[in-house]
Amino acid sequence: MSFQPEVITSQQQVSITNYTVTNNQGSWSTNVCDCCDDMGICLCGGFVPCILACRVAEDYGECCLLPYLPGTLLAMRTGMREKYNIQIIVLWVGTNNHGDSAEQVAEGIGAIVRLIHSKQPTAKVLILGLLPRGRSPNALRVKNARVNQLIQEALPSLPGASFLDVDPGFVLSDGTISHHDMYDYLHLTRAGYATVCQPIHTRLLAMLEQQKI
Repeated sequence: MSFQPEVITSQQQVSITNYTVTNNQGSWSTNVCDCCDDMGICLCGGFVPCILACRVAEDYGECCLLPYLPGTLLAMRTGMREKYNIQIIVLWVGTNNHGDSAEQVAEGIGAIVRLIHSKQPTAKVLILGLLPRGRSPNALRVKNARVNQLIQEALPSLPGASFLDVDPGFVLSDGTISHHDMYDYLHLTRAGYATVCQPIHTRLLAMLEQQKI
Protein backbone atom coordinates (compact mmCIF):
# COMPACT_ATOMS: atom_id res chain seq x y z
CA MET A 1 0.00 0.00 0.00
CA SER A 2 1.52 3.34 -1.03
CA PHE A 3 1.55 6.35 1.26
CA GLN A 4 -0.81 9.15 0.31
CA PRO A 5 0.19 12.50 1.86
CA GLU A 6 -2.64 14.59 3.25
CA VAL A 7 -3.05 17.93 1.52
CA ILE A 8 -4.56 20.80 3.47
CA THR A 9 -6.95 22.79 1.28
CA SER A 10 -7.90 25.79 3.40
CA GLN A 11 -5.97 28.60 4.97
CA GLN A 12 -6.73 31.64 7.04
CA GLN A 13 -6.47 34.89 5.12
CA VAL A 14 -3.51 37.00 6.13
CA SER A 15 -3.09 40.66 5.54
CA ILE A 16 -0.37 43.10 6.49
CA THR A 17 -0.97 46.84 6.40
CA ASN A 18 1.38 49.77 6.83
CA TYR A 19 0.54 52.55 9.26
CA THR A 20 1.73 55.83 7.77
CA VAL A 21 -0.15 58.85 6.43
CA THR A 22 0.89 61.93 4.52
CA ASN A 23 -2.24 64.07 4.28
CA ASN A 24 -1.89 65.62 7.76
CA GLN A 25 -5.25 64.23 8.87
CA GLY A 26 -3.59 62.40 11.76
CA SER A 27 -0.95 59.85 12.61
CA TRP A 28 -1.13 56.12 13.13
CA SER A 29 -0.47 54.97 16.66
CA THR A 30 1.88 52.15 15.59
CA ASN A 31 4.63 51.62 13.06
CA VAL A 32 5.07 48.98 10.37
CA CYS A 33 4.58 45.42 11.73
CA ASP A 34 4.08 46.68 15.30
CA CYS A 35 0.65 45.09 15.69
CA CYS A 36 1.49 43.81 19.19
CA ASP A 37 2.51 47.19 20.62
CA ASP A 38 -1.02 47.69 21.95
CA MET A 39 -1.50 44.33 23.65
CA GLY A 40 -5.08 45.13 24.65
CA ILE A 41 -6.18 45.58 21.05
CA CYS A 42 -4.06 42.61 19.98
CA LEU A 43 -5.77 40.28 22.47
CA CYS A 44 -9.20 41.72 21.71
CA GLY A 45 -8.73 41.12 18.00
CA GLY A 46 -7.45 37.62 18.61
CA PHE A 47 -10.12 36.39 21.02
CA VAL A 48 -13.19 38.65 20.63
CA PRO A 49 -12.91 40.24 17.17
CA CYS A 50 -16.59 41.21 17.20
CA ILE A 51 -15.91 43.58 20.11
CA LEU A 52 -12.91 45.07 18.31
CA ALA A 53 -15.04 45.61 15.21
CA CYS A 54 -17.57 47.54 17.31
CA ARG A 55 -14.78 49.69 18.75
CA VAL A 56 -13.37 50.40 15.29
CA ALA A 57 -16.83 51.42 14.08
CA GLU A 58 -17.18 53.86 16.99
CA ASP A 59 -13.72 55.30 16.35
CA TYR A 60 -14.73 55.74 12.73
CA GLY A 61 -17.76 57.76 13.82
CA GLU A 62 -20.37 55.09 13.15
CA CYS A 63 -22.80 53.15 15.31
CA CYS A 64 -21.07 50.38 17.27
CA LEU A 65 -23.58 47.86 15.87
CA LEU A 66 -22.68 48.66 12.27
CA PRO A 67 -20.25 45.69 11.89
CA TYR A 68 -23.12 43.25 12.41
CA LEU A 69 -24.72 44.31 9.13
CA PRO A 70 -23.62 42.34 6.03
CA GLY A 71 -20.87 44.00 4.02
CA THR A 72 -20.27 46.90 6.37
CA LEU A 73 -16.78 45.84 7.51
CA LEU A 74 -15.58 45.87 3.92
CA ALA A 75 -17.20 49.27 3.40
CA MET A 76 -15.45 50.66 6.51
CA ARG A 77 -12.10 49.29 5.37
CA THR A 78 -12.54 50.92 1.97
CA GLY A 79 -13.58 54.20 3.56
CA MET A 80 -10.58 54.21 5.90
CA ARG A 81 -8.17 53.59 3.04
CA GLU A 82 -9.57 56.57 1.20
CA LYS A 83 -9.81 58.79 4.29
CA TYR A 84 -6.25 58.20 5.45
CA ASN A 85 -4.71 58.11 1.98
CA ILE A 86 -3.07 54.71 2.47
CA GLN A 87 0.26 54.70 0.65
CA ILE A 88 0.88 50.97 0.39
CA ILE A 89 -1.54 48.06 0.26
CA VAL A 90 -0.18 44.55 0.78
CA LEU A 91 -2.04 41.83 -1.10
CA TRP A 92 -1.62 38.17 -0.15
CA VAL A 93 -4.40 36.04 -1.65
CA GLY A 94 -4.82 33.00 -3.86
CA THR A 95 -3.79 29.88 -1.98
CA ASN A 96 -7.39 29.27 -0.87
CA ASN A 97 -8.56 29.08 -4.48
CA HIS A 98 -7.59 25.43 -4.79
CA GLY A 99 -10.56 24.81 -7.12
CA ASP A 100 -9.33 27.32 -9.70
CA SER A 101 -6.52 27.04 -12.19
CA ALA A 102 -3.29 29.00 -11.81
CA GLU A 103 -4.38 31.22 -14.68
CA GLN A 104 -7.69 31.98 -13.00
CA VAL A 105 -6.04 32.79 -9.67
CA ALA A 106 -3.52 35.10 -11.34
CA GLU A 107 -6.31 36.80 -13.28
CA GLY A 108 -8.25 37.32 -10.04
CA ILE A 109 -5.23 38.88 -8.32
CA GLY A 110 -4.77 41.18 -11.31
CA ALA A 111 -8.43 42.20 -11.11
CA ILE A 112 -8.00 43.11 -7.42
CA VAL A 113 -4.95 45.24 -8.20
CA ARG A 114 -6.81 47.10 -10.96
CA LEU A 115 -9.80 47.67 -8.67
CA ILE A 116 -7.50 49.09 -5.97
CA HIS A 117 -5.93 51.39 -8.53
CA SER A 118 -9.34 52.65 -9.66
CA LYS A 119 -10.23 53.53 -6.05
CA GLN A 120 -6.81 54.78 -4.92
CA PRO A 121 -4.68 55.63 -7.96
CA THR A 122 -1.75 56.94 -5.88
CA ALA A 123 -1.43 53.83 -3.70
CA LYS A 124 1.23 51.20 -4.35
CA VAL A 125 0.29 47.52 -4.17
CA LEU A 126 2.79 44.95 -2.92
CA ILE A 127 1.77 41.45 -4.04
CA LEU A 128 3.20 38.67 -1.89
CA GLY A 129 4.07 35.40 -3.57
CA LEU A 130 2.14 32.28 -2.62
CA LEU A 131 4.04 29.86 -0.39
CA PRO A 132 4.56 26.17 -1.09
CA ARG A 133 2.20 23.91 0.83
CA GLY A 134 1.81 20.27 1.87
CA ARG A 135 4.35 18.07 3.63
CA SER A 136 5.44 16.40 0.39
CA PRO A 137 5.43 17.52 -3.26
CA ASN A 138 1.88 17.90 -4.60
CA ALA A 139 -0.14 19.55 -7.35
CA LEU A 140 -1.05 22.59 -5.23
CA ARG A 141 2.61 23.45 -4.78
CA VAL A 142 3.08 23.37 -8.52
CA LYS A 143 0.01 25.55 -9.03
CA ASN A 144 1.12 28.16 -6.47
CA ALA A 145 4.52 28.38 -8.12
CA ARG A 146 2.81 28.86 -11.47
CA VAL A 147 0.62 31.65 -10.02
CA ASN A 148 3.74 33.45 -8.81
CA GLN A 149 5.29 33.16 -12.26
CA LEU A 150 2.17 34.48 -13.98
CA ILE A 151 1.89 37.46 -11.61
CA GLN A 152 5.51 38.46 -12.20
CA GLU A 153 4.97 38.24 -15.95
CA ALA A 154 1.85 40.40 -15.66
CA LEU A 155 3.44 43.14 -13.52
CA PRO A 156 3.93 45.58 -16.42
CA SER A 157 0.15 45.61 -16.91
CA LEU A 158 -0.68 45.99 -13.21
CA PRO A 159 -0.62 49.70 -12.26
CA GLY A 160 1.42 50.57 -9.19
CA ALA A 161 2.10 46.93 -8.35
CA SER A 162 5.27 45.12 -7.34
CA PHE A 163 5.95 41.52 -6.33
CA LEU A 164 7.80 40.04 -3.37
CA ASP A 165 8.72 36.37 -3.04
CA VAL A 166 8.49 35.68 0.70
CA ASP A 167 9.52 32.04 0.55
CA PRO A 168 12.91 31.77 2.30
CA GLY A 169 13.25 28.16 1.20
CA PHE A 170 10.64 26.25 3.16
CA VAL A 171 10.98 23.23 0.90
CA LEU A 172 13.92 21.14 2.12
CA SER A 173 16.37 19.23 -0.06
CA ASP A 174 14.26 16.07 0.19
CA GLY A 175 11.16 17.91 -1.04
CA THR A 176 9.42 18.09 2.34
CA ILE A 177 8.36 21.06 4.46
CA SER A 178 9.23 21.06 8.17
CA HIS A 179 6.49 21.29 10.78
CA HIS A 180 8.76 23.78 12.55
CA ASP A 181 7.96 26.23 9.74
CA MET A 182 4.36 25.18 9.01
CA TYR A 183 2.76 23.24 11.83
CA ASP A 184 0.18 21.63 9.53
CA TYR A 185 2.24 22.13 6.36
CA LEU A 186 0.07 25.11 5.41
CA HIS A 187 -0.21 27.59 8.30
CA LEU A 188 3.00 29.21 9.47
CA THR A 189 4.39 28.73 12.96
CA ARG A 190 5.66 31.68 14.99
CA ALA A 191 9.15 31.01 13.63
CA GLY A 192 7.77 30.74 10.11
CA TYR A 193 5.99 34.07 10.38
CA ALA A 194 9.12 35.72 11.76
CA THR A 195 11.06 34.49 8.74
CA VAL A 196 8.40 35.63 6.27
CA CYS A 197 7.72 39.01 7.87
CA GLN A 198 11.34 40.18 7.87
CA PRO A 199 11.62 40.69 4.08
CA ILE A 200 8.12 42.23 4.05
CA HIS A 201 9.17 44.71 6.73
CA THR A 202 12.35 45.57 4.84
CA ARG A 203 10.48 46.09 1.55
CA LEU A 204 7.78 48.24 3.15
CA LEU A 205 10.35 50.52 4.76
CA ALA A 206 12.14 50.87 1.43
CA MET A 207 8.89 51.68 -0.36
CA LEU A 208 7.95 54.26 2.25
CA GLU A 209 11.34 55.93 1.96
CA GLN A 210 10.93 56.00 -1.81
CA GLN A 211 7.55 57.69 -1.40
CA LYS A 212 9.24 60.56 0.46
CA ILE A 213 11.57 61.35 -2.43
